[in-house]
Amino acid sequence: MKKTIHKFFSVWDYDKEETWLNEMSAKGLLLHSVGFCKYTFDDGEPGKYIYRLELLNPRLSRAEKTQYISFVEDTGAEHIASLFRWVYFRKEDDGSGFEIFSDLASRITHTNRMLFLLGIITGMNVTNGLNMLRLWWTNSYYSLTAPLLIFACCLITGYGFFRIYRKKQKLVKEKALRE
Repeated sequence: MKKTIHKFFSVWDYDKEETWLNEMSAKGLLLHSVGFCKYTFDDGEPGKYIYRLELLNPRLSRAEKTQYISFVEDTGAEHIASLFRWVYFRKEDDGSGFEIFSDLASRITHTNRMLFLLGIITGMNVTNGLNMLRLWWTNSYYSLTAPLLIFACCLITGYGFFRIYRKKQKLVKEKALRE
């Protein structure tokens, strides 16, 4: 039987999303498909799979993305879904664990991808907000609501950028300690 759950996770909470998917797996709900804020599960054996998420490099071509997904599948994982540049993998829990990122350098690279994404979104919002503010300033016909909403979005994505940056700094420190 299929069960659909609507839930929102921000980019900077990808680890919480991954943990939640693994908790759902422990309850016997196996991820079937993913949409924007929408997760569809099938009933199955509790704890059968371990789930992992990855934000792919935006510079990958479609062929390179397909090749990378095939590479991960060759390790025994299964590609469940893709949403924008996020890919969802699962692997049967055989007790050996399942990690996409084998070392700290690859985790740092992953956080850099998220920083790049959030930086672009924040930059676009700032530009749009300033343009809307300029229109409001020069023409009283325009409302101040739109620029204020856009700047609120800037604060939210800026907060996310800071959270990911802090995660990256922890990884960098840990890497320095190990070397």
